[in-house]
Amino acid sequence: MRKLVNQTEDNYEKMLFKEALKTGFFEMHIARDKYRELVGGEENMNRDLITQFVIWQTQLLSPICPHIGDHVWKKVLGNMVG
Repeated sequence: MRKLVNQTEDNYEKMLFKEALKTGFFEMHIARDKYRELVGGEENMNRDLITQFVIWQTQLLSPICPHIGDHVWKKVLGNMVG
């Protein structure tokens, strides 16, 4: 995930918004799905890791999807983040 975060930040710096969406959303979801398969299903996924995934993805998408980012941050994550 850290690699994708860095790639997405680099894409934003270069103003490559389509690539930022690709790495920050689509490739992050592919990584999450692969992780779910490797651990044998959702019930075996590490809650802290998935929470970090949601936090990072929300932050990465906020420049191009601010309303969705705000909703996820306040309503979904709520008190889970400081």
